[in-house]
Amino acid sequence: MKSNPKLATLISCVMMLSLAAAQGSSDRRKLGDTRSVALPTYAILDENAQPVVASSGKVGFVSSVTAGSLISFSLSSGKVLSSVVVGQTAGPVYLVESAGRRLVAVPAANSPKDGHPATVSIIDATNAAQLDLKSLLVLPPEAQITQTTRALLTRDGKFCLIASSFDEAALFLFDVETGQMLSRLLLLERPSELALFEKGRSRVLAVTSAVANSLSVISIHDGGELMLTCMFSPSGARLDESNNPAFSADGRTVYIASSEGDRLFAVDARSGAEFASVSITAPQRLAVARTANGDEIVGVTRIRRPVNGRPGGVTLISSSAGRLAVKADFAPPEGIEFSKGNNLVFDADASAAFIGSDTGILFAFSTETGELESHQQVGKGLHRIALSEKARKLAAVRSSSTGDEIVIVGFDLVASDEPDPSAPTITGLKPDTVEQGRSNSLHLVVKGTNFGPDTKLIVGENLEVAANLLKDGTALSAKVRRSLFDNAGELSIRVRASNGATSQPASLHVLRPLDPMISEIRPREVPGPASTFVLRVSGEKFRDSSVISVGDRELDTEHRSPTELRAQVPSDLVSSIGKVKVQITDMRLDDLKSNETDLTVFGPRITELKPLADAVAGDGGFNLRIGGANFRSGATVEINGNQ
Repeated sequence: MKSNPKLATLISCVMMLSLAAAQGSSDRRKLGDTRSVALPTYAILDENAQPVVASSGKVGFVSSVTAGSLISFSLSSGKVLSSVVVGQTAGPVYLVESAGRRLVAVPAANSPKDGHPATVSIIDATNAAQLDLKSLLVLPPEAQITQTTRALLTRDGKFCLIASSFDEAALFLFDVETGQMLSRLLLLERPSELALFEKGRSRVLAVTSAVANSLSVISIHDGGELMLTCMFSPSGARLDESNNPAFSADGRTVYIASSEGDRLFAVDARSGAEFASVSITAPQRLAVARTANGDEIVGVTRIRRPVNGRPGGVTLISSSAGRLAVKADFAPPEGIEFSKGNNLVFDADASAAFIGSDTGILFAFSTETGELESHQQVGKGLHRIALSEKARKLAAVRSSSTGDEIVIVGFDLVASDEPDPSAPTITGLKPDTVEQGRSNSLHLVVKGTNFGPDTKLIVGENLEVAANLLKDGTALSAKVRRSLFDNAGELSIRVRASNGATSQPASLHVLRPLDPMISEIRPREVPGPASTFVLRVSGEKFRDSSVISVGDRELDTEHRSPTELRAQVPSDLVSSIGKVKVQITDMRLDDLKSNETDLTVFGPRITELKPLADAVAGDGGFNLRIGGANFRSGATVEINGNQ
């Protein structure tokens, strides 16, 4: 089919309709939209408050310590759905879903010495908008718990386990239906953290104690009887209150870190024997996951210690064949602080992980490499998070001076071979060339797209420079310090969005004081293949021996002034579609070279597509008007790859 060489072309063509399905590998997480669930002013969430999300991904739950209540909220609307008071205070919540029921366990410390024993409220939250008390489990009058104590439910919702701290440390097991205490086991010292493993009829509990510096493994028999299986105490290291135990996928191993011994231990859950360990600086909380290919990884959060100056982050450990080895390390930018309340969560196939920071930034990173995939500025005081893979959302606890809240952050899956549509794009720098050894800072304007109020300017390797978003949202203005221009060369300029998406780098040219400098070429683009034409180059410091070089070929150059040069560009240099480099070189001094500028040779351009009548699928054909530029005789039109 032939095209008319005129600017507007009338074409009669046959439209071939087809459906194609493409499926890619989505392996990059991009954090996106953020909304907040505003809680009542009296509802305070501490750093131990753990949000939980239902399997539907539609609703979540959290407890308020001061209000002594359980609160349900919608992940879709960001609204509080319901709340119910469970006691004078409320500890972290625990959720199970079984046989069409949704049960939430909420402990309350109350005041045993004043005749108000500690309790665990089992809430039927099947209808999140109507929370009903199913049963109330009452601890013995002498048993005391703290606001950090958790109550765990077995997967079938049959049993509830809780450990008391004072006056006598003990583990209690209750029947959820009847509220009756079925078993009691004395503990060595005050417990710190609990973890439950279930597989088939096997139920095992791990209990740590920072006071006793020990890990106890306790089996749960069918009738609810508790039996101590084994104990472990790390040699030359100490556990703290935030060092939580975590079971392997098969339940045969318990992992525990020692924050004061800088180690992660793998312990046999049947004998209590340590069979592997690995060094990690200031380890805190653990999370265990299994990847799509069956490998087990342990995610260990780290916090910064003033004594060693080591930054916080996440270390990922591979566990295989009885050995522990560092797999990857996530190191956030400088200035990010993690607290003991920051936990790690994995996505469904453990290819990515998420963690919040006390500084207020939520991160998504690859578990294979530890590389940052995305980040989102949420606000200072981020604590624990929960993930819904189905809804592709995270729920995070945030404490602030104006009130506590639940922040809901969505995330998308972006294929690794696809460009991120939200990523910023740099279209120009002003100026794009500066002189080496400047005596003052540079006012730099970066033009582009997808700029937002939280967009950052990255200069060089990874230096963040404060930038202001201009009114129209298509440019950033920044002051770049003069020391960055001490050396001649190319200085990388990038723009990073609040979700971590980063632009391709643009080059800011730093020229030596004697180097010529190009400020403009005319024309900047020509239709190709082009015939011979005159190129005009404007700039500074042009010498009598300066020449225009196009595509590494020096041209016969006319010197109009020290700021303007002209040369005829032969057709063979612009015979191919693409970009050709233009530079000022010197016939006498080889090392005098200007910055490079692109001369664009473009092919046919379509600027308009307009059917001359309504196109209907199955009609066989229609007339299409194509408007554009650089149309030539002999050109053909392709639609869906068909001429």
